[in-house]
Amino acid sequence: MASSQPKYIPQLPVNKRILILGATSGIGFAVAEAPLEHGTIVTISGSNPTKLYHALTRLQTQFPSATKDGRLAGPLPCDLFDATHVEKGECCFTGGGGYGGG
Repeated sequence: MASSQPKYIPQLPVNKRILILGATSGIGFAVAEAPLEHGTIVTISGSNPTKLYHALTRLQTQFPSATKDGRLAGPLPCDLFDATHVEKGECCFTGGGGYGGG
């Protein structure tokens, strides 16, 4: 980030894990930025893999220390609107921040 001042409120959990669904743009992307500023471990997810990887690249650029120390996990492609995708277990989020299938 260009400024040393946090952009978001500081009352966020440090060293806790947060999964952000819909993190590719807009509010979802901002929701992913906020905890990264304050030391929270963030995993991003979204339905469009291309946009998801673009969002990950943006976050890695903004928060290089989060990438180095493992606080930025993912991306986890998952389309929750596709019932067959969900039923097959293709949206399994594992405890280790990885992507699992059924």
